[in-house]
Amino acid sequence: MTREQVEALIAMDAAVRRADPAWAAYLTSTVVDFVVWGSRPTGNVDPNAAQWLEALLCSNPSKAARQILREVLREAQAVDPVLRLASSFKPIGDQLAA
Repeated sequence: MTREQVEALIAMDAAVRRADPAWAAYLTSTVVDFVVWGSRPTGNVDPNAAQWLEALLCSNPSKAARQILREVLREAQAVDPVLRLASSFKPIGDQLAA
């Protein structure tokens, strides 16, 4: 998996109005695996990856984007603060709540 592939999957999610629940589960697990476990040190989301993911999820807010953010925060052992702020900062939270 590459960032470009994740970006394409997120764009597909944004383009579809209604998707099978299995799609959100697949998308979430795929993105979490890539972000949390796909680079060393595994289990850590570094500042570069956190900024990329935050920008990506906020540019395509959806239920799946919120689910991805929650699961990354839950599964990662260490997360750059930008992602924690994304889940609590009002303007970004409002975008992800859409």
